[in-house]
Amino acid sequence: MFTGDPFVDAGNMVIEELKKVFKNKSVIELIDMVSNWFIYNWNGKIDSLQLNSNITHNSKRGTEEKKKKAKQSTMDFFNDLFGDGNNSVFQGYCRICGTKEKLFRAGRDIYPISGSGAFVNFHHSHEEGLLLCKDCITKLFFLPLAVVQMGGNLGLLHLHNDETLNYWTEKVIRTNLNKISQGVSDGILQSDFKNPKNALFDMATDLILNFNLERDNLQLYYFTNFGSNPFCEIYTLPNPVFSYLSKVLKSCKKDWYLFLNKHYKIKKAEWDNVNEVWRDKKNNKIDYDVYKDNKNETIEKLLNNQNLVPIFRKFYKQCFLNNKNISILLLDYYLREVRDMNTEQIQIIKKLGKSIIEIAKKDDNNFKKYLTMIEGASKAYQLRAAIIHLIKKHYSNGEDEPLLTLEDYVNYLFPDGTYWSEVRDILIIYLYELLHKENIEGIDVEDISLTEPEEELIEF
Repeated sequence: MFTGDPFVDAGNMVIEELKKVFKNKSVIELIDMVSNWFIYNWNGKIDSLQLNSNITHNSKRGTEEKKKKAKQSTMDFFNDLFGDGNNSVFQGYCRICGTKEKLFRAGRDIYPISGSGAFVNFHHSHEEGLLLCKDCITKLFFLPLAVVQMGGNLGLLHLHNDETLNYWTEKVIRTNLNKISQGVSDGILQSDFKNPKNALFDMATDLILNFNLERDNLQLYYFTNFGSNPFCEIYTLPNPVFSYLSKVLKSCKKDWYLFLNKHYKIKKAEWDNVNEVWRDKKNNKIDYDVYKDNKNETIEKLLNNQNLVPIFRKFYKQCFLNNKNISILLLDYYLREVRDMNTEQIQIIKKLGKSIIEIAKKDDNNFKKYLTMIEGASKAYQLRAAIIHLIKKHYSNGEDEPLLTLEDYVNYLFPDGTYWSEVRDILIIYLYELLHKENIEGIDVEDISLTEPEEELIEF
């Protein structure tokens, strides 16, 4: 039964997986077996989950006698739990699952970051730990087999559906069981990542590619129960971002990876635009495994709900200057899925971009002039002036239909709440896309720095 609590549910997953492998063992026999793994295979190194428990207490580590004592204390605790339950506090409702049962105090020796002793203020009722039933306490015991070590803390993916459950089971629990059976497991499973944000994106990518998911909402618990500084952060990959990632991985995966990899922060290194790799000062290629835990601007902004359009603008321009044709779907999907931009607004911006190219063609192919007009707009009034100039030019060219109607301008190009600089950046991106499609090369485009605050709304 799933409770919604990430720690208890993860422990439950371990029990269910163990039951599949060891079909004839009871729960107490599984506890006996797993306690041997924790004590003898892992030498009690689960402090970051069970602080000062029967297994992790320093006095019970080291010698064979201490390990034997740790094992006995652990089994005595669970035999009482499943027997008379003399150590229960009273009959009541479990804080986690709501079952009416005998309740037991579960401090940090049982439930991570739950508060006990000096940490009673962790709870609104100032309890010395949570009051839990025996089933939830039992599930928590198996938790070390369901987490991964990420640098100095632990990582646990919160489960929302069968796909994420199967993914995490395969990735962590079965890997643990295989390593233990081979005699090569000596502690909590190490993650491939130390950076939890990058790890969360890697997990989302795996889920999309292996389970054909289009929508999900992923949460990664990044925590430790160790020592005097218990810690927990929850990193969330929102549904719109997951949906966006799903679409680009299925339609323009190569371009997405190029965009993603280009935005890692790597000291004393430069991006090689020709070969699409990072190089150090000696011009040696830097492998992905070296920088995969570095901060990534794209990931940071997607997780913090910050606008990616300015980054896209620089990216598409650089690709044009290096004669690389990048799918416009990277931007289109982002505007629709993450920015929730109106389809009509996107179409009006595209229409405007196409008209600018046609105007430039009729003006002696002076593409640079019109690119600079848009790209050089550093204030809202400058962009307005540029658009008005284009409307006039379009009219003087004798076109049958107006470049923009008043309704187009007010309701779709700049609807209420629109950031003028975002419209300009999207327009610039589409202009470079059209230049690619028209095979227009050799334009000496100035690298104009656009630093205006994106919070500035369009002013009429």
